[in-house]
Amino acid sequence: MLNTVKILTNVSSVNLYDTVSTLNIRANTYTVDFYIQLWQSDKGIRYIPAVGATMTIEFLRSDSVALVPVSQTVSATATAPFLYPLQEDRSIWKATLTQANIANITTGGFRVTLLEATSRTTLWSDMSIRKIPSSETCL
Repeated sequence: MLNTVKILTNVSSVNLYDTVSTLNIRANTYTVDFYIQLWQSDKGIRYIPAVGATMTIEFLRSDSVALVPVSQTVSATATAPFLYPLQEDRSIWKATLTQANIANITTGGFRVTLLEATSRTTLWSDMSIRKIPSSETCL
């Protein structure tokens, strides 16, 4: 059963990456590839969703942790980057964050929503994002 996600860095292939509990994102960065891996902590293995699954990652502000996103929530669609013969792995997902996304992301958590056929799973991550130098933007 899917019950958590891990933040990945230095992703080179389906089996070559590092896991971090906090990812540092620098303000004014132009593009950042944000990788996560779906995980079944009760079994200690990757969670492989059904073919055709889709994912949304929401980077939440401290004033927007709610079931319905507010205007300051940064929402990004993720894709499974390793879908080719011999290395297919739908447990790893990537969202590319633009400069505008990064400007609105604050230090804190994120929420992952995975849609598989008729099933919807929403997880709040135990891991977090740290924005450097500042978490706040002028709104």
